Order: sequence, then structure tokens, then C-alpha cells
Amino acid sequence: MRRLIRADIRRILLKIGFYVLPAIYLLISISDTQKGDYGFEDMYQANQFTYKYMISYFAIIPVFMSVYADELRSGAWVVAIGRGMSRRKIVMAKFLDGTILTILLYAFFFALDVVGMARHMITPTALQMERAVLLNVASCLKAISFMGFASVFVYLTWNASVGIIVEIIATAFSEMALGWVQEQFRIPMLDMSFIGQVDQACANFAAGRSCVLQFAVVIVYVAAFILISMALYGRKELEL
Repeated sequence: MRRLIRADIRRILLKIGFYVLPAIYLLISISDTQKGDYGFEDMYQANQFTYKYMISYFAIIPVFMSVYADELRSGAWVVAIGRGMSRRKIVMAKFLDGTILTILLYAFFFALDVVGMARHMITPTALQMERAVLLNVASCLKAISFMGFASVFVYLTWNASVGIIVEIIATAFSEMALGWVQEQFRIPMLDMSFIGQVDQACANFAAGRSCVLQFAVVIVYVAAFILISMALYGRKELEL
């Protein structure tokens, strides 16, 4: 499985298409012309929206296309099975591929944040830098969790486009929808979801409290998505 992951990552990182959307975001970041009294709080407030929506799409689309769409189109999974690799290992390898690539992209986005601070001559305090890091980490964890959720639909439909659509819709509307249910029916749907658990974990960490339980719950969610994907893939009849 390690060889498959290394080969996948190497192949994806050598593809020009993987860098198109991150490059567009880089150009948007460079063209930012904010001047005057622009401090850390202004940047942080703007990033809350940017990480929630824009960066999510600039990350999930290239990752999902590279990990799932290209593999389905090329038939590489069938070849891997023909060489003796189990379907469970393939599902796990693809999820780890996506996780590694997502982390790399969010590290890149955070690097752009640091460059943006330098451009605006913002010197953040240790507490402010911690908030910026937590925002990036929380967004990255949510993106990985959403990817796990959306991958279920790839194995269900054997169509990567369905997975991408599900992930985009879930990223855009799930927090709002779960929050509405929680408010209207007093059912803690948002708090119990991996979205709420990630937010609570980051809040606990910032407050100096333990966040182990929340992270454990997120891991359980992701593990459940992977197990469901394995079960679906195990029943799939492949055309050789």
C-alpha cells in the first residue's frame, strides 16, 4: 500500500492540472490591493469566509479529480486488484492520498497567509498566530472529513463527478442546514457532527482545555466513512 500511495502522490504532483486552481488562488492573493489601516483582525475575519468557501473549493476539486476521477477514468484500480491488492487497501490508499494532498494544499494556503501578513506589515502576536493556525487546521480537518463523506458516493455510484458535487454541496450548505435543524428542533445535530466537533476541539485547544475527545469523535466519523466505502467497493462488480 505504501508503494501505491507513493506512486499516486508522485504521479499527481507531476500533473500540471493539479496546480491550476491553487495557481488561480495565488494570483488572487497577489492581486489583493488592501491598503491603509488593515490589521490582523481584518485579515482574520476575511479568512473565516475565505477558508470556509473559496479555499475549500480550490482544494477539494483538484484533490478529488486527481485521486478519484483520474483513477476511475484510467482503470488503475482494476489493474491494482489484478496485481493482488485488496479492495480495502485501495480504498484506504486513496483516502490517504487525498489526505496528504489536502494537507499540502492547506500548508500552501497558510504560507500565503503569512506572506499576506508581511505584505500588509502585520506583526501578529503569539496568540494571533495561534488563531490563524487553528483556522487553517480546522478547515483542513473539515475538508478531509468532507472528502471521506463524499468518497462514499463515489463507491456507491462509481462516478467521481457525483462525489465532487456531494462534497461541494456539503461544504457549502451542511453547516447552515444542521444549524437550522439544531435551532428549530433543539436537536444538537451541528454540535454532534464532525463540523461541530472540529470547531469545539479548536475552541478547547485555544482555551487550554483537552480536545482529545472531540478529535476522537472526528476520527470515528472518518473511519465510518472509510468502512462504508470499503463495504460498497467490496460488493462492486468490476469490468475487466
